[in-house]
Amino acid sequence: MKSALKLILYPVIVVSLIIFFAQLFKTHPEVQLSFLLPGIFIFLYSKIRDEVYVSLPVRLRMARGR
Repeated sequence: MKSALKLILYPVIVVSLIIFFAQLFKTHPEVQLSFLLPGIFIFLYSKIRDEVYVSLPVRLRMARGR
């Protein structure tokens, strides 16, 4: 995927997840949800960070397993 498309797509996904989880938390304010949300956003941040900021040669090397 092109970098420009990633930089547009990922913020849209994150904002939509924030809105979804805010609505979910409003209707179901369980304690477990407060631990689930930060975990999901840390996972999303790490995936976005890996895909957007890793150079192509490094990404190819990781794909080959070296």
